[in-house]
Amino acid sequence: NLILLFIAPLSFSHEKVCATIYSSDSHLVVQEDHPYYLYEIKDHESYNDLEKLPLGSHYDHWDNKIDNVIVSKGCSLIAYQFKNFGIDYHTGNIIGFTAVFENNTHQIQKGFNLINTTYNEKISSIKCFCL
Repeated sequence: NLILLFIAPLSFSHEKVCATIYSSDSHLVVQEDHPYYLYEIKDHESYNDLEKLPLGSHYDHWDNKIDNVIVSKGCSLIAYQFKNFGIDYHTGNIIGFTAVFENNTHQIQKGFNLINTTYNEKISSIKCFCL
């Protein structure tokens, strides 16, 4: 008798997407069929310096490039104008704006168009979490 034994991994990576950030920066070379870049932020993911998060190629980054955000149901994206989550490295004071984009609706996703707002292409660090 031959017994087949299948061993499954102990855990699967089903990290929830907290939010998706988009950039349609005209300075970037974007393919015609995809006129924007996007990046999915996972639940409890944060970046204190978006300059370190590659955008498209390794020559560009997400710092000051976000112009649209989609937030998943039950989640919030906190965006800061400056690196280090808006905390000045020297004084410890909060500087710049802090914007909260949240989806507490019954919609699976909620979109925020930042073009023509104070926040458009002025975000340098982010935190994202879901309830």
